[in-house]
Amino acid sequence: MKKILLIFSIIVIVFIIYITTVDRKIYYVALGDNITTLELNNNKGFSNHINNYLNHYNKLESYINQFSKENYRITDIISDINNNKKIIVGNREKTIKNALIKADLLTLSIGLNDFTAKINNQNIDYINDYQTLYNYVDQICNDLEQLLVLIRQYCKEEIFLVGMYYPYSIQNIKLVNVFSYLNNRFKDISEFYDINYVDIYDLFMENPNYISSTMIYPSKEGLEVIASQIIVTINTTIIKNSWFYWERLL
Repeated sequence: MKKILLIFSIIVIVFIIYITTVDRKIYYVALGDNITTLELNNNKGFSNHINNYLNHYNKLESYINQFSKENYRITDIISDINNNKKIIVGNREKTIKNALIKADLLTLSIGLNDFTAKINNQNIDYINDYQTLYNYVDQICNDLEQLLVLIRQYCKEEIFLVGMYYPYSIQNIKLVNVFSYLNNRFKDISEFYDINYVDIYDLFMENPNYISSTMIYPSKEGLEVIASQIIVTINTTIIKNSWFYWERLL
């Protein structure tokens, strides 16, 4: 009897090891604005770096980035989900709700366009009513909460929200306090909704070269560092039980 129990225990252990180390591939969905997937001065968005990383190590099942769009705001993504936006991937139609349900990994970069839409870039040096900007931030955060609640209805797996960085160090350093407030609000909301928050605020403040010299979006180095922050967490969460993870540690 003991021998039978021992054999049974070994079989169970082997099975558990198998299902936790089987070659799991990742269904990756990237939602967001300019920095997610689009070409910026010939630099690909940060999600392309993640895609390349997963693909290089044969850990990628699918990469869906067609729901991202230049100049997108939070309300645009909310509208896409509510309307169950459709895209064509290969020769097949795919809906955003289906993509969210299937996603093992979802990255989201959104919010900057919402803020810049509220201010006139030509007059950014002459902003006097900063309290109004704080009110804008609160409106943006309310929209973000609505979006995350909506996404969580469909995506039950790992979600990464890319944090805010300060894009106006050349034009108006006084806005830094507003963006610090925005970043902290995003961080608190992410924690409340069990979202991985990619906090890049201090990294970008300490490395001015992470912002393109010709626009408010990240440079090549900035995009790469965003991707690397996400990849570190992917390696310790989504694929932490795979042989791939342990091989990367050796």
